[in-house]
Amino acid sequence: MKTFNAQAYLSLREVPNMLHIRGWVETARPDDRVRFKKSINQGANPGVLMTELVITRGSKPERETTKRFKLELKGDHAKGYREINIRYDDGMRQYAIQDAIEVFGMPKIK
Repeated sequence: MKTFNAQAYLSLREVPNMLHIRGWVETARPDDRVRFKKSINQGANPGVLMTELVITRGSKPERETTKRFKLELKGDHAKGYREINIRYDDGMRQYAIQDAIEVFGMPKIK
């Protein structure tokens, strides 16, 4: 993998509140499969959402391809996160990015 990038934002305008995480990754083959998920092990800091980017290699000839990924969390627990950590291991190196979660909008008044 050469490059991956992501952004995360918490929307307080939606009911229930929603945390959106979206990104893209360059893969070696056009039939590589990309899965993005919340990690089982969340770590010691409850304000950091730990996630994993999993890429399953395809069988077609190599040709760099950009694939998109996303994860959405709903409800009050989504408001507790202030940062996101995305981990990825390509078999040769381990990659990680950590970034702040942007907060948009004021909560809707019921």
